[in-house]
Amino acid sequence: MKTKLLYIIGIMAVQCCLISLSSCGGEDSNDEVGTNGISGGYAPENIINKTLVLKNKDGSVKLDNEHFKQGVSVNNVTVDYDKYAPSYSYTVTGKNLATYTFNATKKTYIPYYGSYHYSKFSFQIDLIFTSDSGGNYNGTQTNANGKKTNISGTFTLKSF
Repeated sequence: MKTKLLYIIGIMAVQCCLISLSSCGGEDSNDEVGTNGISGGYAPENIINKTLVLKNKDGSVKLDNEHFKQGVSVNNVTVDYDKYAPSYSYTVTGKNLATYTFNATKKTYIPYYGSYHYSKFSFQIDLIFTSDSGGNYNGTQTNANGKKTNISGTFTLKSF
């Protein structure tokens, strides 16, 4: 009888340990979920109140944008916000991946004519996050004439 009681207590102890271990989590645990809700991911869920800076391979700035809940501010190109407001979209596509699309119209003053010239341009970019504050990008820039140019480099993403 004593042996049978010890056997039952042993089985109950093992079951308690297994139940305890299974409740600790695993792959479905929220303990390791990144900022984008995907386990281990660096790409943030959105870029509202963040500045995205795309740099060329030589380190020069290609694009410098501040993102708001409604709209975007372009820091390195003059645009006419009233006439042609710029727009963007940002979508997380994977653990450390996101797509970024940006459309704007550049405003340039032509002294000879005494007037402004407007040129549309756009970016379609894949962002590859290597940290929560930056990584690498590649994609396409389209100018006012519809000419597409492949672009790549590094980017930073900072809160403001």
